[in-house]
Amino acid sequence: MENVGASVGWRQMRDAQQYLDRLVDELRDGGRIRSQAIERAFRAVQRHRFLQEFSLWDPETSKPVPVEFDPKEPSDDALRTIYSDQALGTRFREGMPTSSSSQPSIMADMLEALAPEPRMRVLEIGTGTGYNAALLAEIVGKHGLVATLDIDADLSADAEGPLENANYEQVRVLARDGAEGLPEASPFDRILATVGCPDVAPAWHEQLALGGRLV
Repeated sequence: MENVGASVGWRQMRDAQQYLDRLVDELRDGGRIRSQAIERAFRAVQRHRFLQEFSLWDPETSKPVPVEFDPKEPSDDALRTIYSDQALGTRFREGMPTSSSSQPSIMADMLEALAPEPRMRVLEIGTGTGYNAALLAEIVGKHGLVATLDIDADLSADAEGPLENANYEQVRVLARDGAEGLPEASPFDRILATVGCPDVAPAWHEQLALGGRLV
């Protein structure tokens, strides 16, 4: 007897991967993804697995518009939106976005500038959905470290589940002020700030390894 649930799950995974591969092809062909390591990471991590709900910003009304999305059974329309090159708002305060799954082309630009490598120790400031931490984990591998900090404890808690489900044991999610960095785990080979910040925090300089890179 056919296992209907397993059949549906496999079909959705296959469909999601098709949308994902199409997006990665666009990013690569457009010059945003330039290295094999970052291309492999983008193809390996499915963005929809790091979303519970999200909205798109309507520039005409200056308001977020929720997108119908079932994390367990995402529709083709939802997958088409998720695997497009646009930011997806995930948290809002008084109608303004406070957190998002960033635009994939911007993420690719930052990762290319960061140039992470296997076995590196990476500090990420701004966990968000955990999607970017997963990309970093794919690149640094099991023998590397990705420490991701977010001042919002709810965001950190939401990101932990998908990262654990994907078996990214090299990722540490901590709810704390990113401006302080993570001195007890320093030095870091790479530091990536994916949050809005008026300046570079002194702690980041102090915790960056000699010859390291901060983006």
